[in-house]
Amino acid sequence: MNHPVEPRCFRVGALVAEVRGLSFPLEAGSGWLPQFATNVDAPADFSVDVSCGDLPGSALRSSGVRAVRVDRSQRTIWLDMNELVARLRLADRHVDARLGGSWVYSLETLLKNAAQIFGLELRKALYLHASSVDRAGLAYVFLGRSEAGKSTAALISREAGLARVLREEMTAVGDLSRAEPVRVFTLPSVEEHGLSAGPAAVPLRGLYWLQQDSVDSVNRISVPEQVRRLAMATSICVRDEMLMIPALELAEQLVRRVPVRVLRFRKSAEFWKAIDEDLVSDA
Repeated sequence: MNHPVEPRCFRVGALVAEVRGLSFPLEAGSGWLPQFATNVDAPADFSVDVSCGDLPGSALRSSGVRAVRVDRSQRTIWLDMNELVARLRLADRHVDARLGGSWVYSLETLLKNAAQIFGLELRKALYLHASSVDRAGLAYVFLGRSEAGKSTAALISREAGLARVLREEMTAVGDLSRAEPVRVFTLPSVEEHGLSAGPAAVPLRGLYWLQQDSVDSVNRISVPEQVRRLAMATSICVRDEMLMIPALELAEQLVRRVPVRVLRFRKSAEFWKAIDEDLVSDA
């Protein structure tokens, strides 16, 4: 049975999405999306018109992108995923999407992917393959290649009582287009340990590219290398010049405002001493 729902706004990291056409109650699902519902006086960053197929939840075996098509002249992106199909019109900041069924998880996936794209289009936010923690009211982001220890560094910090985990797999870094401090935002998608109880925005203190080692040390790298590594870590389902150019522009803005370092660590919370020493010397 369908349950018409009025348009609702959701905070998706640094952006706000207005969703229209929902025909099922989000509260009936197991996701975190209802906790990220919000009211906004100003227009949302992007709008979404959504419809749903009639497939049961058991039909969704896995999430993933099957195909992507980009029309640069029309500034339009088509996404074909296991759980949905969507057309994103960048010029008017609008998404038309059809979910395979009345699946809250698929709506979360849609909003997360759309926010990554519009965050770049609006030069407002970077969504990074990274974990992040809140330590004494400041956010620290851990980046790196696969198996570098991003989740490990966050969980070690939590287990040592030094920080709470904000995000374990994807971190939104936003407010890049404003004069206010850069902040790390939580996201409405389920993670095993990440904080998903609701929206949170924590001032960003530093970003650390992880490398496992036998010692704990923080190493400086050149500005071009900082930008390159941030671009590598940018989470986006569409690796196209139309979006990679703003990704590089935002990375350049970010390295001017927040330190980006290489952190060599031993899978021990002792690495925080190396971070603190580096930040003191940088003051």
